[in-house]
Amino acid sequence: MADSVAKSRQAEEEYLAARASEWIEGLTNQRLPSQDLAKLLRNGRLLKRVSLVIESGDTSGALSRAALTEERKGFQSVSDVNSFLECCRALGLPDHQLFNASDVTSAGGDLVSVCRTVRSLALRCEERGIEAPVFETEKQKERARRRGMSTSATSGMVTAVRKKLGLEGGEEEGTRSGGAVVVVACASLAAVAALFALSRRPRTYVVRKGDTLSRVVRRNRGVTLQGLAEKNNLENPNLILADQKLKL
Repeated sequence: MADSVAKSRQAEEEYLAARASEWIEGLTNQRLPSQDLAKLLRNGRLLKRVSLVIESGDTSGALSRAALTEERKGFQSVSDVNSFLECCRALGLPDHQLFNASDVTSAGGDLVSVCRTVRSLALRCEERGIEAPVFETEKQKERARRRGMSTSATSGMVTAVRKKLGLEGGEEEGTRSGGAVVVVACASLAAVAALFALSRRPRTYVVRKGDTLSRVVRRNRGVTLQGLAEKNNLENPNLILADQKLKL
């Protein structure tokens, strides 16, 4: 039993580390060396750069390999890691979704917890309309589930959708007061409106020079990052080319 749990944990770590590395590369516009992600994060510089890019949108000033792998004194790395955690809190991530600084800075840290935080941050960026890559597609999550890993997204996006449909905080009350039918009707009207919007949207989008998936989403109302990546079978949703045609 213990061996099975350990193997599942290892598989989850490998999966999340691959997704987190790809997301960080896409966000910072920096190619990471082929190295254990835990080692690349340990001195805090890469996480600090992630927070700066999110806050400013500036992807210039890529870190050198030497800067990424340099051994630093504990307080220096912890300070940079804490800057990343403060960025997460500023975007509304609760403490239970955040790793501890020691999960990064110590040799025996918890990479799974770190990557889960990165995934939560990616989802929050999407919710807030911050230009950032897709952390994982539905296809990737389904493959992970088939391998027995827990890769379910945080409940934040589900809550946001429920609020838009008028279900969050009102479904239970509506049921108690005999208003469940009204709630369902509102949800149905919202679905019809969404379908009408979809029918009026152009079917394809030609990628312009400098475009990212986030920009495409902002230019096309009703499109989501995840849906766009899935519809176009983008194995790497952070890489699109000029003149490429995307199905909307």
